Amino acid sequence: MKPKQLVLALLTTTAFLSVLPLSHSLTGINSSSAQTPSKFVTYTEPNFFSIQHPSGWTIDKSASNYTILWSRKPSGPGGGKAPANLVKTDITVTDGSLETVVKRDIASSQSYNATVKQRRNLTINGRNAVRVYLTGGGFDFPDTMLTFVRYNNKQTVVISSYYTASNSSAAGTIERIHGSFRLLR
Repeated sequence: MKPKQLVLALLTTTAFLSVLPLSHSLTGINSSSAQTPSKFVTYTEPNFFSIQHPSGWTIDKSASNYTILWSRKPSGPGGGKAPANLVKTDITVTDGSLETVVKRDIASSQSYNATVKQRRNLTINGRNAVRVYLTGGGFDFPDTMLTFVRYNNKQTVVISSYYTASNSSAAGTIERIHGSFRLLR
C-alpha cells in the first residue's frame, strides 16, 4: 500500500471509530463550526416575501418596506462594538436596477473603508442576484454579507447581514437565511 493510501485509510478508519471527527481530519473544518444547525422557521411579509431564520430570532418591523431579523434583540442602542454572537439582518427594497444598486452600495461601503472580500453572481428563487462579502468599515459589526435580488427593472431587494466572522456559525446561518428568500408577488 502506498503511503498516501495508508494515511487516508488510517484517517478514515479513525474517523469512523469516532476517535477523530471526519470533517476535521479530511477538510480542515474546525469541529466547532460543524455544529448541528438550529431549527429554521419562515417569516412571511404578506403579498411580498418570505424568508427563513433560526427559531428564537426576533423580528422588528419598523416600516412598511424595512424588516430586521435579530439573532437576539440588543438591550440598548448601538454606537459601540457588537457582541461576537449577535447577528442583524435587514431586508429592504431600494430604487435602482440590480447592477446600479450593487455598484452604489459597494462604493458607499468602500467610502467607509470597508473592503470587498468576495463578490459572486447567483440565482435566488429564479431571480438574478449578487452576493458581496465585506469586512471593516468601522461600524458596530466588523463583517457584512449583502445579497442583492432583482425585484424588477427599477427596484432591488437588499438583504444585509451584519456579524463578526469569528462567530464560527454566523456565515453559514446567514447564507442559509439569504438563500431562503422568496418573492411572493
